Formats: sequence, C-alpha cells, structure tokens
Amino acid sequence: MTKIFSESFFDDFWCEDDYTYRDYTGEPLRKEQVQQAEETLGYKLPPSYIELLENKNGGVPNNLCFPTKKKTSWAEDHIQISAIHGINKKDYSLLGSLGSRFMQDEWGYPDIGIVICDSPSAGHDAVMLDYRQCKNGGEPAVIHVDVEVGDEPEITYLADNFESFVRGLVNESVYEPTAEEEMQELLNQIATGSFSPVLLKAFETAQNTMPDAGQKLRRLAKEIVMTKQVFALHEDDLSYLMYDYLFWLFCHVRRPQSMRDYLWPDKDKPMSYDTPYYALMVALSDGQDHYEFHTAYTGGYCRDFLKTWWQVRQESGELIETPEGFTLSQDTTKKMFDALANYQ
Repeated sequence: MTKIFSESFFDDFWCEDDYTYRDYTGEPLRKEQVQQAEETLGYKLPPSYIELLENKNGGVPNNLCFPTKKKTSWAEDHIQISAIHGINKKDYSLLGSLGSRFMQDEWGYPDIGIVICDSPSAGHDAVMLDYRQCKNGGEPAVIHVDVEVGDEPEITYLADNFESFVRGLVNESVYEPTAEEEMQELLNQIATGSFSPVLLKAFETAQNTMPDAGQKLRRLAKEIVMTKQVFALHEDDLSYLMYDYLFWLFCHVRRPQSMRDYLWPDKDKPMSYDTPYYALMVALSDGQDHYEFHTAYTGGYCRDFLKTWWQVRQESGELIETPEGFTLSQDTTKKMFDALANYQ
C-alpha cells in the first residue's frame, strides 16, 4: 500500500522527552488495536491517522499550533494542542480512562466523532475528527471544539482531513510576539489593568490626602517599565520609591505590626483578603480576585528585596514603629510625595 507520509516526514516531527513517553506514547501499534478502537468508538479511523500511529503510538509533536481563519478561545488566529492520542494503555489514549469517550461523557464534547488531540486548557477545548459529512468512504474533517464558551460547544473547522491537519501544524514560535508587541502589551496592562482589592480599598481611604493615588501608581509603574523593560522590583531607587508608596498605601488599610506581618503573616494559611498583606497588592492573587496590575513574576515575588528595603528603612529611621504599628516617618513621606510628583 502506498505510504501517505514519507520516512523523512517524521525525522523531526515528534518531541522526544520523558513526559511524552510517560503520558502518551505506547507500545508499537498492532492491527488488533486499530480494530478494537474502531469497534468501540463506532468510526473507521483515517489511514493517515493509523500511519502516524504506526510511526509512534501517540505523542507530542514539535509543532503544536494550527492556523485558523477566525478567532478561537485560544488565540486570534490559531489553536494549540498538547498531544496526539494513540491507541495504547495510556490514560490519554483513544480508549483510555481520559480518552475520547471520557471527554464526551464528562466534558460534553459532541457525539459527532472522536477526540484525537488534547490541549493546554486541560479539557476545555480539544481537536476532534468530525464524521458528520463523512460519506461513501470519505475521510472525516478535523475540527476544534470548545465546550466552555457557552451553552453549546463552539466548533471551528480546521482541515478537510487528518493528513492536511498534520501537515499544517506549525511551531509555537510563529506566534510569539515581537519585543515591541510585548512592550506595548505591558504598557497597556500598566495603564488600564485592574487593581487588587487591597489597592482599591487603600485608594478609597487615602483619597482625601491623595485623590489621584491610582494614577500616581500607574505613572510610577510606567517609569519602571520604561527603565527596565519589565515591571519588576529590585534594589534600586525606583523600586524603593515603589516600595515606599505601596507601604504608605497599605497603611491606609491596616498598620503592620512587624515585617513578617507585612510580608505574609502565615504562609501555612490560604491567601485571604480578610487580613491583607503586601503580596496581595501587586504580586499574588488569591485565586478568586484576579487583577491585571501586577509585577512580572506571576505566582510569586522576590521577598528578599522587600526584606532588605524594610531593614534599610528601619535602620535609617525612615520606617518607624508606633503603638499602632509601623509607618513611614513624616520626612520620608514628604520625600516620597515630592518624588511621585516628578512622574506625569
């Protein structure tokens, strides 16, 4: 039988790593496995799909993206897969515990074909073989299906057949933004991104002293981004000014009783705005209140820089302890106000 793919086609097609073999790649494909899959799922598999699995029985391609002519839930002009399912003993195989039937029964994928590729969304969208128009021995089309965008699954046509889909896969690097695009996106985030609940409460409490507290914060963040090309805080003058300003704002929510009380009172407890702390202003989200105005290191921040700021300010007498808790000295507060006025 004439081969659909040349031997050289697979020279650089598959990603070879432990993750691929652990979760997706099984033993060499056998004819009885194909027969079992077709009988169980009720559809005849495309020859190109079978030939692909004969080369590797499930796995992760090096090229994971497929161009689209319309916006999808994944991106403006493409979708992305995580792997191509094989017919083997893995959970993610066509007949596995997390395979096609599971996706249809548990996630609500339409009963119009077979789920053949999962995606980075972990179940919210996937790629299917669509057999609705498959007649007279023809092959199923390939579609992208999103089950989380509305009451009904959203279906996007990808290719006439599996061979065209596989040949059309492109590398993620094709869609990587340029440095200019990344910078513009960051500046937009700084200019319009939503603030955390801690900051919003601080702005409200501090409005008599500083009615434009939010805009001052945005302008200072923009200066940091223009200087560093990233919204990150370290041991430099701009970072220390940001630390000063964030602490001043925080004191309008509550006065910290110690450095630990300000940084993170109890790391063993879940994050909560009931007793806010620094990280919930610009570094972390509690999983419910997702805000867009945050520093670069999503999921955490460098606590040591903030510890050093606290120690420097306390040793110099700029951060003072009072019966109500710690606060900035009057001279330090005035210097901070003067410095913030420089950024328009």
